[in-house]
Amino acid sequence: MIACDGCGLVFTNIHNLQKHVKYWCYENSKRKREDTGEEDDIKSNVPLIKKRLISSGDPYDSEEDLLSRKNEEEQSVYDNIMDQTKDMNADEWNELYDKYIAEGMQRWEANKRADLEMKTKDMYVFLKKYESFITSMLKLENGSIHKKIMQDAESFMENGCSKQKSINLALHKNEYFFREMFDIDESDYTEPDDEEED
Repeated sequence: MIACDGCGLVFTNIHNLQKHVKYWCYENSKRKREDTGEEDDIKSNVPLIKKRLISSGDPYDSEEDLLSRKNEEEQSVYDNIMDQTKDMNADEWNELYDKYIAEGMQRWEANKRADLEMKTKDMYVFLKKYESFITSMLKLENGSIHKKIMQDAESFMENGCSKQKSINLALHKNEYFFREMFDIDESDYTEPDDEEED
């Protein structure tokens, strides 16, 4: 277990702690959910301590190390869904925060109170988004187009591409499957600008 030096919350892994410190810890920075550009009237005296995990690079990692990496990948998916959830609920959170500030609470107090009130709503939205994700995955599991894209992605990974690059390449290779969904003729089609790749 790892504790936040700023507020004392306990986390099961360093990734969650770093995310908390970067985006949510009210002791280490200004209002985290949305940066309004306002100066905070309460400054934290607690220095932000960055911790870094250093991999040994051992090709013969133990089963425990491999399991740990798999758990981190799984956790990153849950974290992604949680980020989307909090983005969806940001307006409601901001209304609560502004209400508490108007009632005379200090910024850190209003931040903490709004977080506490939004936990139930965040959990509900998280579970609905995860349910939708699982439902979609189950529907795609035996789909011929999805299988083809996944086979291509796995082939790219076997040839040394990263996961994200492999997915991007597989989607680009098979985008013709989706063109008719958007009523795109070959003559109308133009390449979109690529986003940054890792």
